[in-house]
Amino acid sequence: MIGYKICVYAMCKNEEQFAERWINSMNEADLIVVMDTGSTDNTAEILRSHGADVHIEAVDPWRWDTARERSLSYVPDDVDICVATDLDDVWTPGWRALLENAWTPGTTRVRHLYNYVILPDGRPLNQNFYHSRIHSRHGYKWSRANHEYLTYIGAGREKIVDVKGLTLNHYPDLTKPRSFNL
Repeated sequence: MIGYKICVYAMCKNEEQFAERWINSMNEADLIVVMDTGSTDNTAEILRSHGADVHIEAVDPWRWDTARERSLSYVPDDVDICVATDLDDVWTPGWRALLENAWTPGTTRVRHLYNYVILPDGRPLNQNFYHSRIHSRHGYKWSRANHEYLTYIGAGREKIVDVKGLTLNHYPDLTKPRSFNL
């Protein structure tokens, strides 16, 4: 197995309730970079105390793609694999080994299972959704103001690999209004 340099990156705002669980889930990465877009709680302090490289930067006017793109800009150029998540996401243990075993020369992006909502009893609401937020450091940009997605802008052909068993679980705060996403 080749040792790749893997960086998890995220953006956040006022997510102290998720911060410790999230960073513990991401700790298989070599580096964790977070762009805090203006928290007024202890999110940044919690993340820093667990070793995250935290940057504070407002995004105005707000756009999801702009915020995600700016958070990616803090990832060092020598990173091989970038893993974009949100603070209410949690990887299943062993995610790094699955990722490294599947990432072959020329791979540019990975698709993995994404359980969009985990119910209070631990069951996923939807287990048939594949997501693609793992990518090479160069050759991608984030597009669309809402429900942002990766756009390939690299040279040559994009090579996407599906990784069985690689699962990201989403634990959204169901008390928050989702109107902000619109």
